[in-house]
Amino acid sequence: MVEIVPTIGRIVLYRLSADDVEGDENSLTIGQEFPAIVVRVFGDKPESRVVLRVFMERIDDLRVETAVGEVPGTYRWMDYQKGQAAKYEELERQKQAEKAPVESQDRWPNKKST
Repeated sequence: MVEIVPTIGRIVLYRLSADDVEGDENSLTIGQEFPAIVVRVFGDKPESRVVLRVFMERIDDLRVETAVGEVPGTYRWMDYQKGQAAKYEELERQKQAEKAPVESQDRWPNKKST
């Protein structure tokens, strides 16, 4: 599974929570997704909490502190980002495999040791 560490400036998709849509007159729904930019990160792990600026159809954008997840009130990475991360991870695995030491082979396999 591809895990991406959030960094400032990355774009993600935020799912609106019940608190986000409460009192809204623009027919927003719980779980509706909007693009958001990461403006602060609390840690250096894939599950680190972040502050997002959520870009909505209204003038007053939303700012939320949240974490990656699959439920309303969380964010997710776009499929393209997950695909790029998977390609990068595969490339890194290939590089590591190329750097692995090669087992030494006897240069003269027919020579008897004494």
